[in-house]
Amino acid sequence: VCYPFTVFDVVQRKSLNLKERPLLAMDVSLQQYQAITPDIANTRLQNLIKTVKKYGGEMILLWHNSSFNLPQWRGYEKVYENALSA
Repeated sequence: VCYPFTVFDVVQRKSLNLKERPLLAMDVSLQQYQAITPDIANTRLQNLIKTVKKYGGEMILLWHNSSFNLPQWRGYEKVYENALSA
């Protein structure tokens, strides 16, 4: 889902006056959990961004500032820059 949606309270069985914006991608998911290279991460993010644009959604990306200062993150700064400029 790439659209904000109204949060539903399942206990009270009613919609809340609250919108949720789903997180679509996170730096740690790409680099650590999926253990993919910056080039593959870039391709996947660009494809995701294109799909979100196609459907007029919102691209919510979580990128930790600590990811820029560690050796194991080398190459990922370009992935971040490309995502922002897409």
